[in-house]
Amino acid sequence: MKKLFKKSLAVIMVVIMTLTATQLAGLDLLFATDVQAKDVSEYAVGDIIEFGSYPQSEVTDSALLSALNSLSLDWISYSYYSGTGSVSDGQMKPGDFMKYADVTYDGAKYRAVKFTQYRPYYTDYICSAYNSYQDNNGYYTNNVYWFKYEPLQWRVLDPIEGFILCETVIDAQAYSNVIYYNSSESDEDRYCYFNSTTCKNYAGDYETSSIRAWLNDDFYNIAFTFAEKAQIGITMLDNSSFLSPYPLLNSATTYDKIFLLSLNEVLNTSYGFSSSASGSSTRVAKPTSYAKCQGVDIRNNGNSYWWIRTPIYVSKGAGFIFYNGSFGNVANVSNSYFGIRPALKFNPSSEITVKILTPSTTTINYGDTLILHANLGETALPEGYSILWTVEGTGVNIRPSEDGMTCEVTSVQKGDVTVKATVVDENGEAITDADGNEITASQQLKSNVTFWQKIVSFFKNLFRISRIILQSK
Repeated sequence: MKKLFKKSLAVIMVVIMTLTATQLAGLDLLFATDVQAKDVSEYAVGDIIEFGSYPQSEVTDSALLSALNSLSLDWISYSYYSGTGSVSDGQMKPGDFMKYADVTYDGAKYRAVKFTQYRPYYTDYICSAYNSYQDNNGYYTNNVYWFKYEPLQWRVLDPIEGFILCETVIDAQAYSNVIYYNSSESDEDRYCYFNSTTCKNYAGDYETSSIRAWLNDDFYNIAFTFAEKAQIGITMLDNSSFLSPYPLLNSATTYDKIFLLSLNEVLNTSYGFSSSASGSSTRVAKPTSYAKCQGVDIRNNGNSYWWIRTPIYVSKGAGFIFYNGSFGNVANVSNSYFGIRPALKFNPSSEITVKILTPSTTTINYGDTLILHANLGETALPEGYSILWTVEGTGVNIRPSEDGMTCEVTSVQKGDVTVKATVVDENGEAITDADGNEITASQQLKSNVTFWQKIVSFFKNLFRISRIILQSK
Protein backbone atom coordinates (compact mmCIF):
# COMPACT_ATOMS: atom_id res chain seq x y z
CA MET A 1 0.00 0.00 0.00
CA LYS A 2 2.81 2.42 0.91
CA LYS A 3 4.61 1.71 -2.39
CA LEU A 4 1.39 2.28 -4.32
CA PHE A 5 0.88 5.60 -2.53
CA LYS A 6 4.42 6.73 -3.37
CA LYS A 7 4.00 5.76 -7.03
CA SER A 8 0.69 7.64 -7.24
CA LEU A 9 2.24 10.70 -5.60
CA ALA A 10 5.12 10.60 -8.07
CA VAL A 11 2.75 10.49 -11.01
CA ILE A 12 0.79 13.46 -9.67
CA MET A 13 3.99 15.47 -9.22
CA VAL A 14 5.06 14.75 -12.79
CA VAL A 15 1.70 15.90 -14.11
CA ILE A 16 1.86 19.13 -12.11
CA MET A 17 5.42 19.85 -13.24
CA THR A 18 4.47 19.39 -16.90
CA LEU A 19 1.55 21.79 -16.81
CA THR A 20 2.14 25.01 -18.74
CA ALA A 21 1.91 28.39 -17.08
CA THR A 22 -1.44 29.00 -18.78
CA GLN A 23 -2.85 25.74 -17.48
CA LEU A 24 -1.66 26.52 -13.97
CA ALA A 25 -3.31 29.93 -14.21
CA GLY A 26 -6.52 28.16 -15.16
CA LEU A 27 -6.21 25.85 -12.15
CA ASP A 28 -5.66 28.85 -9.90
CA LEU A 29 -8.90 30.33 -11.14
CA LEU A 30 -10.83 27.17 -10.34
CA PHE A 31 -9.96 27.60 -6.68
CA ALA A 32 -10.14 31.41 -6.62
CA THR A 33 -12.97 32.91 -4.62
CA ASP A 34 -12.09 36.62 -4.84
CA VAL A 35 -12.04 37.31 -8.59
CA GLN A 36 -13.38 40.84 -9.01
CA ALA A 37 -13.87 43.32 -11.84
CA LYS A 38 -10.81 45.35 -12.71
CA ASP A 39 -10.92 48.77 -11.04
CA VAL A 40 -9.81 51.68 -13.25
CA SER A 41 -11.52 54.42 -11.23
CA GLU A 42 -8.14 55.93 -10.37
CA TYR A 43 -7.52 56.74 -14.04
CA ALA A 44 -8.77 59.71 -16.04
CA VAL A 45 -10.58 59.75 -19.38
CA GLY A 46 -7.98 59.30 -22.09
CA ASP A 47 -5.45 57.44 -19.94
CA ILE A 48 -3.94 54.28 -21.38
CA ILE A 49 -3.98 50.95 -19.53
CA GLU A 50 -2.79 47.45 -20.48
CA PHE A 51 -5.09 44.45 -20.38
CA GLY A 52 -4.95 41.16 -22.25
CA SER A 53 -2.59 40.37 -25.11
CA TYR A 54 -2.77 39.89 -28.87
CA PRO A 55 -0.36 39.39 -31.80
CA GLN A 56 0.80 42.86 -32.83
CA SER A 57 4.44 43.64 -33.79
CA GLU A 58 6.10 41.75 -36.61
CA VAL A 59 9.23 39.80 -35.73
CA THR A 60 12.17 41.05 -37.82
CA ASP A 61 15.20 39.78 -35.88
CA SER A 62 16.90 37.22 -38.15
CA ALA A 63 18.15 35.00 -35.31
CA LEU A 64 14.72 34.87 -33.69
CA LEU A 65 13.06 34.22 -37.05
CA SER A 66 15.43 31.34 -37.68
CA ALA A 67 14.62 29.82 -34.29
CA LEU A 68 10.85 30.24 -34.76
CA ASN A 69 10.91 28.79 -38.27
CA SER A 70 12.65 25.69 -36.97
CA LEU A 71 9.73 24.86 -34.67
CA SER A 72 7.07 22.29 -35.47
CA LEU A 73 3.82 24.16 -36.11
CA ASP A 74 0.17 23.15 -35.84
CA TRP A 75 -1.52 25.24 -38.54
CA ILE A 76 -5.14 26.34 -38.06
CA SER A 77 -7.31 27.83 -40.78
CA TYR A 78 -8.77 31.30 -40.28
CA SER A 79 -11.69 30.10 -42.44
CA TYR A 80 -11.82 33.49 -44.12
CA TYR A 81 -14.55 34.01 -46.71
CA SER A 82 -14.32 34.63 -50.43
CA GLY A 83 -16.98 34.71 -53.13
CA THR A 84 -17.72 34.19 -56.79
CA GLY A 85 -17.17 37.79 -57.81
CA SER A 86 -20.91 38.31 -58.11
CA VAL A 87 -21.79 40.96 -55.55
CA SER A 88 -24.40 40.08 -52.91
CA ASP A 89 -25.26 36.64 -54.32
CA GLY A 90 -24.97 34.99 -50.89
CA GLN A 91 -22.41 32.48 -52.18
CA MET A 92 -19.52 33.54 -49.92
CA LYS A 93 -17.78 30.48 -48.48
CA PRO A 94 -15.01 29.95 -45.88
CA GLY A 95 -11.70 28.67 -47.23
CA ASP A 96 -8.30 27.39 -46.04
CA PHE A 97 -6.14 29.83 -48.00
CA MET A 98 -4.95 31.65 -44.86
CA LYS A 99 -3.71 29.96 -41.68
CA TYR A 100 -2.04 30.69 -38.35
CA ALA A 101 -0.09 28.84 -35.68
CA ASP A 102 0.61 29.94 -32.09
CA VAL A 103 3.77 28.92 -30.24
CA THR A 104 5.59 29.81 -27.05
CA TYR A 105 9.34 30.27 -27.40
CA ASP A 106 11.82 31.41 -24.78
CA GLY A 107 9.02 32.61 -22.49
CA ALA A 108 7.18 34.65 -25.11
CA LYS A 109 4.17 33.85 -27.30
CA TYR A 110 4.20 34.27 -31.07
CA ARG A 111 1.81 33.80 -33.98
CA ALA A 112 2.88 32.58 -37.42
CA VAL A 113 0.74 33.59 -40.42
CA LYS A 114 0.82 32.29 -43.98
CA PHE A 115 -1.52 32.43 -46.97
CA THR A 116 -1.54 30.72 -50.35
CA GLN A 117 -4.06 33.18 -51.84
CA TYR A 118 -4.71 36.81 -51.03
CA ARG A 119 -7.58 37.59 -48.73
CA PRO A 120 -10.17 39.59 -50.73
CA TYR A 121 -11.16 42.96 -49.30
CA TYR A 122 -14.81 42.07 -49.86
CA THR A 123 -16.00 38.60 -48.91
CA ASP A 124 -18.01 38.36 -52.15
CA TYR A 125 -14.84 38.88 -54.25
CA ILE A 126 -12.54 36.15 -55.53
CA CYS A 127 -9.05 35.78 -54.10
CA SER A 128 -6.47 37.81 -56.05
CA ALA A 129 -3.77 40.41 -55.44
CA TYR A 130 -5.96 42.94 -57.26
CA ASN A 131 -8.75 42.39 -54.71
CA SER A 132 -6.55 42.62 -51.61
CA TYR A 133 -4.58 45.15 -49.56
CA GLN A 134 -2.22 42.54 -48.13
CA ASP A 135 0.36 42.99 -50.89
CA ASN A 136 -0.03 46.78 -50.62
CA ASN A 137 1.00 46.40 -46.99
CA GLY A 138 4.07 44.31 -47.83
CA TYR A 139 2.71 40.80 -47.20
CA TYR A 140 2.80 38.22 -49.96
CA THR A 141 1.61 34.67 -50.65
CA ASN A 142 3.62 31.57 -49.72
CA ASN A 143 5.65 33.24 -46.98
CA VAL A 144 5.55 32.79 -43.22
CA TYR A 145 5.28 35.95 -41.12
CA TRP A 146 5.73 36.04 -37.35
CA PHE A 147 4.05 38.39 -34.86
CA LYS A 148 4.64 38.72 -31.15
CA TYR A 149 1.86 38.61 -28.58
CA GLU A 150 2.06 41.90 -26.67
CA PRO A 151 -0.10 43.60 -24.02
CA LEU A 152 -3.14 45.29 -25.50
CA GLN A 153 -3.34 49.01 -24.84
CA TRP A 154 -6.74 50.48 -24.06
CA ARG A 155 -7.95 54.06 -23.79
CA VAL A 156 -10.11 54.76 -20.74
CA LEU A 157 -13.47 56.22 -21.78
CA ASP A 158 -15.27 56.07 -18.41
CA PRO A 159 -13.28 55.26 -15.26
CA ILE A 160 -16.40 54.51 -13.17
CA GLU A 161 -17.85 51.89 -15.50
CA GLY A 162 -14.39 50.70 -16.48
CA PHE A 163 -15.29 51.49 -20.10
CA ILE A 164 -12.23 51.04 -22.34
CA LEU A 165 -11.46 51.04 -26.09
CA CYS A 166 -8.50 49.47 -27.87
CA GLU A 167 -6.10 52.30 -28.69
CA THR A 168 -5.05 50.78 -32.01
CA VAL A 169 -6.68 48.85 -34.84
CA ILE A 170 -5.74 45.31 -33.87
CA ASP A 171 -7.31 43.28 -36.69
CA ALA A 172 -9.37 43.48 -39.89
CA GLN A 173 -12.70 41.67 -40.20
CA ALA A 174 -15.91 41.88 -42.21
CA TYR A 175 -19.01 43.09 -40.38
CA SER A 176 -20.90 40.24 -42.08
CA ASN A 177 -19.21 37.37 -43.89
CA VAL A 178 -22.29 36.85 -46.06
CA ILE A 179 -24.46 39.36 -47.88
CA TYR A 180 -27.42 38.32 -50.01
CA TYR A 181 -29.61 40.51 -52.19
CA ASN A 182 -33.22 39.45 -52.70
CA SER A 183 -35.43 42.03 -54.42
CA SER A 184 -38.57 39.95 -53.81
CA GLU A 185 -38.43 40.72 -50.07
CA SER A 186 -39.36 44.41 -50.40
CA ASP A 187 -40.39 47.08 -52.88
CA GLU A 188 -37.73 49.31 -51.34
CA ASP A 189 -34.18 48.38 -52.30
CA ARG A 190 -32.83 49.45 -48.91
CA TYR A 191 -34.61 46.48 -47.29
CA CYS A 192 -33.39 43.77 -49.70
CA TYR A 193 -29.96 42.81 -48.26
CA PHE A 194 -29.60 39.95 -45.77
CA ASN A 195 -26.82 38.08 -43.94
CA SER A 196 -27.97 34.67 -45.21
CA THR A 197 -30.01 33.22 -48.05
CA THR A 198 -32.84 32.54 -45.58
CA CYS A 199 -33.51 36.30 -45.55
CA LYS A 200 -34.22 36.20 -41.82
CA ASN A 201 -31.94 39.06 -40.75
CA TYR A 202 -30.67 42.15 -42.53
CA ALA A 203 -27.02 42.19 -43.57
CA GLY A 204 -26.39 45.11 -41.21
CA ASP A 205 -28.01 43.42 -38.19
CA TYR A 206 -25.49 43.60 -35.34
CA GLU A 207 -27.19 40.95 -33.18
CA THR A 208 -26.60 38.21 -35.77
CA SER A 209 -23.47 39.68 -37.35
CA SER A 210 -20.22 37.84 -37.99
CA ILE A 211 -18.24 40.57 -36.23
CA ARG A 212 -20.21 40.23 -32.98
CA ALA A 213 -19.55 36.48 -32.98
CA TRP A 214 -15.87 37.04 -33.77
CA LEU A 215 -15.43 39.56 -30.94
CA ASN A 216 -17.06 37.37 -28.28
CA ASP A 217 -15.50 34.10 -29.43
CA ASP A 218 -12.28 34.33 -31.46
CA PHE A 219 -10.93 37.58 -30.04
CA TYR A 220 -12.23 37.02 -26.50
CA ASN A 221 -10.67 33.56 -26.21
CA ILE A 222 -7.36 34.60 -27.78
CA ALA A 223 -6.80 37.89 -26.01
CA PHE A 224 -7.69 37.09 -22.39
CA THR A 225 -6.70 34.59 -19.73
CA PHE A 226 -9.25 32.82 -17.51
CA ALA A 227 -8.71 35.36 -14.75
CA GLU A 228 -9.00 38.33 -17.15
CA LYS A 229 -12.25 36.99 -18.60
CA ALA A 230 -13.73 36.89 -15.10
CA GLN A 231 -12.99 40.61 -14.70
CA ILE A 232 -15.00 41.67 -17.76
CA GLY A 233 -18.63 42.62 -17.23
CA ILE A 234 -21.66 41.94 -19.45
CA THR A 235 -22.82 45.17 -21.09
CA MET A 236 -26.32 45.91 -22.35
CA LEU A 237 -25.97 47.40 -25.85
CA ASP A 238 -28.40 49.62 -27.74
CA ASN A 239 -28.05 48.62 -31.40
CA SER A 240 -30.60 50.96 -32.94
CA SER A 241 -30.17 52.52 -36.37
CA PHE A 242 -28.85 56.08 -36.19
CA LEU A 243 -31.75 57.33 -38.36
CA SER A 244 -35.16 57.17 -36.67
CA PRO A 245 -37.14 57.10 -39.97
CA TYR A 246 -35.89 53.56 -40.54
CA PRO A 247 -36.87 51.57 -37.41
CA LEU A 248 -36.97 48.33 -39.43
CA LEU A 249 -33.18 48.49 -39.56
CA ASN A 250 -32.83 48.58 -35.78
CA SER A 251 -30.93 45.63 -34.35
CA ALA A 252 -32.07 44.02 -31.11
CA THR A 253 -30.50 44.89 -27.76
CA THR A 254 -27.62 42.54 -26.97
CA TYR A 255 -25.69 41.68 -23.82
CA ASP A 256 -22.00 41.23 -24.60
CA LYS A 257 -18.60 41.17 -22.99
CA ILE A 258 -16.79 42.54 -26.05
CA PHE A 259 -18.35 44.93 -28.55
CA LEU A 260 -17.88 47.70 -31.12
CA LEU A 261 -18.68 51.29 -30.18
CA SER A 262 -21.93 52.88 -31.35
CA LEU A 263 -22.34 56.20 -33.15
CA ASN A 264 -23.62 57.86 -29.96
CA GLU A 265 -20.54 56.65 -28.09
CA VAL A 266 -17.99 57.91 -30.65
CA LEU A 267 -19.67 61.34 -30.53
CA ASN A 268 -19.79 61.48 -26.72
CA THR A 269 -17.58 64.26 -25.34
CA SER A 270 -17.56 62.71 -21.85
CA TYR A 271 -15.64 59.82 -23.38
CA GLY A 272 -13.06 62.19 -24.85
CA PHE A 273 -14.47 62.29 -28.40
CA SER A 274 -15.49 65.29 -30.49
CA SER A 275 -19.25 65.80 -30.70
CA SER A 276 -18.90 66.62 -34.39
CA ALA A 277 -19.19 63.82 -36.94
CA SER A 278 -16.52 65.56 -39.03
CA GLY A 279 -12.85 64.60 -38.96
CA SER A 280 -11.32 64.58 -35.48
CA SER A 281 -8.02 63.42 -34.03
CA THR A 282 -9.99 61.97 -31.10
CA ARG A 283 -11.17 59.12 -33.33
CA VAL A 284 -8.18 58.35 -35.58
CA ALA A 285 -6.34 55.07 -35.07
CA LYS A 286 -3.33 53.32 -36.57
CA PRO A 287 -3.18 49.57 -37.28
CA THR A 288 -0.72 47.09 -35.83
CA SER A 289 1.57 45.10 -38.11
CA TYR A 290 -0.64 42.07 -37.52
CA ALA A 291 -3.71 44.02 -38.73
CA LYS A 292 -1.76 45.02 -41.85
CA CYS A 293 -1.03 41.37 -42.57
CA GLN A 294 -4.77 40.66 -42.22
CA GLY A 295 -5.43 43.12 -45.04
CA VAL A 296 -6.49 46.36 -43.33
CA ASP A 297 -6.50 49.39 -45.61
CA ILE A 298 -3.97 52.08 -44.63
CA ARG A 299 -4.54 55.72 -45.53
CA ASN A 300 -3.31 59.18 -44.54
CA ASN A 301 -0.52 59.22 -41.94
CA GLY A 302 -0.82 55.46 -41.53
CA ASN A 303 -4.38 55.60 -40.17
CA SER A 304 -7.16 53.10 -40.91
CA TYR A 305 -10.92 52.89 -41.16
CA TRP A 306 -12.63 51.09 -38.29
CA TRP A 307 -16.09 49.65 -37.74
CA ILE A 308 -18.74 50.83 -35.30
CA ARG A 309 -21.82 48.69 -34.60
CA THR A 310 -24.62 51.15 -35.51
CA PRO A 311 -26.83 50.10 -38.45
CA ILE A 312 -27.34 52.76 -41.12
CA TYR A 313 -30.16 53.66 -43.53
CA VAL A 314 -29.72 50.70 -45.88
CA SER A 315 -29.79 47.03 -44.92
CA LYS A 316 -26.44 46.20 -46.57
CA GLY A 317 -24.40 48.64 -44.51
CA ALA A 318 -23.16 49.68 -41.10
CA GLY A 319 -21.45 52.71 -39.66
CA PHE A 320 -17.70 53.24 -39.53
CA ILE A 321 -15.00 55.80 -38.81
CA PHE A 322 -12.88 57.23 -41.62
CA TYR A 323 -9.08 57.35 -41.41
CA ASN A 324 -9.41 61.08 -40.57
CA GLY A 325 -11.74 60.41 -37.64
CA SER A 326 -15.01 61.42 -39.34
CA PHE A 327 -18.18 59.32 -39.27
CA GLY A 328 -19.06 57.32 -42.36
CA ASN A 329 -22.63 56.11 -42.82
CA VAL A 330 -22.36 53.98 -45.97
CA ALA A 331 -20.12 50.90 -45.85
CA ASN A 332 -20.84 47.51 -47.36
CA VAL A 333 -20.85 45.02 -44.48
CA SER A 334 -18.96 42.42 -46.51
CA ASN A 335 -15.78 44.51 -46.62
CA SER A 336 -12.93 42.96 -44.65
CA TYR A 337 -10.42 45.81 -44.91
CA PHE A 338 -11.96 47.89 -42.12
CA GLY A 339 -10.18 47.68 -38.80
CA ILE A 340 -11.40 46.44 -35.44
CA ARG A 341 -11.13 48.38 -32.18
CA PRO A 342 -12.76 46.21 -29.48
CA ALA A 343 -14.40 47.81 -26.45
CA LEU A 344 -15.49 46.42 -23.07
CA LYS A 345 -16.64 47.42 -19.60
CA PHE A 346 -15.38 46.08 -16.31
CA ASN A 347 -18.26 47.53 -14.24
CA PRO A 348 -21.19 48.21 -16.60
CA SER A 349 -24.09 50.08 -15.04
CA SER A 350 -26.41 47.97 -17.20
CA GLU A 351 -25.34 44.74 -15.51
CA ILE A 352 -28.03 42.05 -15.48
CA THR A 353 -29.74 41.76 -12.09
CA VAL A 354 -32.51 39.57 -10.72
CA LYS A 355 -34.57 39.72 -7.54
CA ILE A 356 -37.58 37.89 -6.15
CA LEU A 357 -40.46 40.22 -5.34
CA THR A 358 -41.34 40.19 -1.64
CA PRO A 359 -44.18 37.71 -1.06
CA SER A 360 -47.26 38.52 1.02
CA THR A 361 -46.21 35.78 3.44
CA THR A 362 -43.19 33.59 4.03
CA THR A 363 -45.16 30.77 5.64
CA ILE A 364 -47.05 28.27 3.47
CA ASN A 365 -49.61 25.95 5.03
CA TYR A 366 -49.84 22.33 3.95
CA GLY A 367 -51.22 21.94 0.42
CA ASP A 368 -51.25 25.65 -0.34
CA THR A 369 -49.22 27.23 -3.14
CA LEU A 370 -47.31 30.48 -3.12
CA ILE A 371 -46.34 32.06 -6.44
CA LEU A 372 -42.97 33.78 -6.43
CA HIS A 373 -42.19 36.39 -9.10
CA ALA A 374 -38.74 37.14 -10.53
CA ASN A 375 -37.94 40.72 -11.50
CA LEU A 376 -35.15 41.83 -13.86
CA GLY A 377 -35.57 45.55 -13.33
CA GLU A 378 -35.04 47.58 -16.51
CA THR A 379 -32.94 44.92 -18.23
CA ALA A 380 -33.97 41.95 -20.34
CA LEU A 381 -32.30 38.58 -20.57
CA PRO A 382 -30.03 38.02 -23.58
CA GLU A 383 -31.10 35.44 -26.12
CA GLY A 384 -30.45 31.95 -24.77
CA TYR A 385 -30.40 33.09 -21.13
CA SER A 386 -33.10 32.04 -18.66
CA ILE A 387 -33.96 31.90 -14.96
CA LEU A 388 -33.38 28.62 -13.17
CA TRP A 389 -35.41 28.02 -10.00
CA THR A 390 -34.01 25.69 -7.34
CA VAL A 391 -34.83 24.86 -3.73
CA GLU A 392 -32.54 24.13 -0.80
CA GLY A 393 -34.05 22.12 2.02
CA THR A 394 -37.15 19.94 2.21
CA GLY A 395 -40.81 20.73 2.71
CA VAL A 396 -41.97 22.08 -0.67
CA ASN A 397 -42.28 21.19 -4.33
CA ILE A 398 -41.57 23.86 -6.95
CA ARG A 399 -42.92 24.29 -10.49
CA PRO A 400 -41.41 27.14 -12.55
CA SER A 401 -43.42 28.72 -15.35
CA GLU A 402 -42.40 28.14 -18.96
CA ASP A 403 -40.83 31.61 -19.28
CA GLY A 404 -39.12 31.25 -15.89
CA MET A 405 -40.50 34.51 -14.51
CA THR A 406 -42.71 32.86 -11.85
CA CYS A 407 -42.45 29.77 -9.69
CA GLU A 408 -45.18 27.91 -7.83
CA VAL A 409 -44.07 26.72 -4.38
CA THR A 410 -46.35 24.09 -2.79
CA SER A 411 -46.14 22.92 0.83
CA VAL A 412 -45.89 19.11 1.10
CA GLN A 413 -44.24 18.57 4.47
CA LYS A 414 -42.90 20.50 7.42
CA GLY A 415 -39.58 22.27 6.87
CA ASP A 416 -37.60 25.44 6.21
CA VAL A 417 -36.43 26.06 2.65
CA THR A 418 -34.62 28.61 0.50
CA VAL A 419 -35.92 29.10 -3.03
CA LYS A 420 -33.38 30.57 -5.47
CA ALA A 421 -33.74 32.21 -8.89
CA THR A 422 -30.47 32.17 -10.88
CA VAL A 423 -29.69 33.56 -14.32
CA VAL A 424 -28.15 30.83 -16.49
CA ASP A 425 -26.90 30.60 -20.07
CA GLU A 426 -28.04 28.26 -22.83
CA ASN A 427 -25.95 25.47 -21.26
CA GLY A 428 -27.55 25.88 -17.85
CA GLU A 429 -24.38 27.42 -16.41
CA ALA A 430 -24.80 30.25 -13.90
CA ILE A 431 -23.93 33.71 -15.23
CA THR A 432 -21.61 35.81 -13.08
CA ASP A 433 -21.50 39.57 -12.63
CA ALA A 434 -18.44 41.80 -12.94
CA ASP A 435 -17.24 40.69 -9.51
CA GLY A 436 -17.47 37.01 -10.37
CA ASN A 437 -20.62 36.40 -8.29
CA GLU A 438 -23.57 34.42 -9.59
CA ILE A 439 -26.54 36.59 -10.62
CA THR A 440 -29.09 35.13 -8.24
CA ALA A 441 -31.79 35.97 -5.70
CA SER A 442 -33.22 33.91 -2.87
CA GLN A 443 -36.29 33.79 -0.65
CA GLN A 444 -36.55 31.91 2.64
CA LEU A 445 -39.86 30.17 3.28
CA LYS A 446 -41.42 28.06 6.02
CA SER A 447 -43.62 25.07 5.20
CA ASN A 448 -46.10 24.65 8.03
CA VAL A 449 -47.83 21.29 8.51
CA THR A 450 -50.28 20.35 11.28
CA PHE A 451 -52.97 17.68 11.63
CA TRP A 452 -55.79 20.21 11.19
CA GLN A 453 -54.15 21.70 8.07
CA LYS A 454 -54.11 18.23 6.52
CA ILE A 455 -57.84 17.88 7.29
CA VAL A 456 -58.54 21.30 5.73
CA SER A 457 -56.42 20.37 2.73
CA PHE A 458 -58.39 17.15 2.23
CA PHE A 459 -61.71 18.99 2.06
CA LYS A 460 -60.33 21.71 -0.19
CA ASN A 461 -59.20 19.06 -2.64
CA LEU A 462 -62.53 17.22 -2.30
CA PHE A 463 -64.52 20.32 -3.20
CA ARG A 464 -61.91 21.50 -5.73
CA ILE A 465 -61.21 24.74 -3.93
CA SER A 466 -58.23 26.58 -5.41
CA ARG A 467 -55.09 26.02 -3.40
CA ILE A 468 -53.31 29.06 -4.90
CA ILE A 469 -54.48 31.42 -2.22
CA LEU A 470 -51.21 33.17 -1.47
CA GLN A 471 -49.43 35.23 -4.11
CA SER A 472 -46.54 37.63 -3.98
CA LYS A 473 -47.15 41.32 -4.17
